[in-house]
Amino acid sequence: MNKTIQIAPVRKSVVVQATPQRAFEVFTAGIDRWWPKTHGIGAAPIRESIIEPYVGGRCRKHRRSRRA
Repeated sequence: MNKTIQIAPVRKSVVVQATPQRAFEVFTAGIDRWWPKTHGIGAAPIRESIIEPYVGGRCRKHRRSRRA
């Protein structure tokens, strides 16, 4: 018998002294300044994190090559 487990969403709130537009810019365009390079999925280390700043934009991680 297979069962599907429903996982509750993770929600976090932060209050900042900025307009919504400025907060969006800082947290998206500036993600590479605050997102830990050690927190990602994949074998290669993260080189750069990017959130495309528009509706439907993607969250991407550029990884370092594993080559010597």
